[in-house]
Amino acid sequence: MARIKKGAVARKIHFAEKRDAWVRHHRYLAMDSMKQMLKRPLSAALTWMVIAIALSLPTLMVMALLNLKQITGPLNEGAQLSLYLDKSVSANRAEQLAIELKQRPEIKGTRYISPNDGLQEFKEFSGLGNIIDSLEDNPLPALIVIQPVEETAATVEGLKIMLEALPEAETVQLDLIWVQRLNQISRIAERVVGVLGLILSMAVVLVVGNTIRLAIESRRDEILVIKLVGATDAFVRRPFLYMGFWYGLAGGIFAVIIVTTCYWYLHEPVTRLISTLSAGFIFESIHWWGALLVIVTSISISMFGTVMAVSRHIRAIEPT
Repeated sequence: MARIKKGAVARKIHFAEKRDAWVRHHRYLAMDSMKQMLKRPLSAALTWMVIAIALSLPTLMVMALLNLKQITGPLNEGAQLSLYLDKSVSANRAEQLAIELKQRPEIKGTRYISPNDGLQEFKEFSGLGNIIDSLEDNPLPALIVIQPVEETAATVEGLKIMLEALPEAETVQLDLIWVQRLNQISRIAERVVGVLGLILSMAVVLVVGNTIRLAIESRRDEILVIKLVGATDAFVRRPFLYMGFWYGLAGGIFAVIIVTTCYWYLHEPVTRLISTLSAGFIFESIHWWGALLVIVTSISISMFGTVMAVSRHIRAIEPT
């Protein structure tokens, strides 16, 4: 029993020593790879900035899309149809028609706007009071604003066809058409951001891969000596993998700095402009989780380029 206990203790001590040695080795490689990278500060800074710019461009576009959705989001709620009545329809008949339409199950509510009320609203919002006062006749027709119960495309389109068939109707307009077109443009922009992000990610992979390749070539003699004494490819790869990690980390941090700087530079003019269109608008910046995502993405892309470079070039360096 004593021998068994001594053997278990010896194995535990041996495992602890191997673990501590592994930790010390990786800590040394991490610090040494940073020192090797900083020996060429200009080259390192250029690589960091290439990564930062490549990541900041799609990040800024995503941030712009999120702020755009903040504006268009409320506009998507409450689809309305505007039923413009024929000028021959009397005011009493128009009011009665609004009441009749409100009683239909597919219609949630109606609001009758007389020609005089419509002209007054247009006068207030257009700022063309003097021109409107000079008109001899009121050119606006009577209007019934209709809010459907269901706002799906099929339901609203069917309701539009029903209203156009009314004898009092002159034309029916769906007030949400321009918002739907804006949403389509927004979806196209999202795909553009995705394609741009993919292209720039490939550029980062190539830049980091080329940088690591140059670092491998500069230490070619050192790698040959290490391999002569029995070092494996995995052992030789480790310092360069850490170097790729530092490139990605620094590039991601600089990308967050660029995005934050652009936000503060644009905050005042954008807020002043959009506040005239949407009272509750808040110009959103990148959140902490967004910044963390940018940094993690930068490290992942950089590590991918590093792995591709070291797997190819270190295998090709063999002592003869």
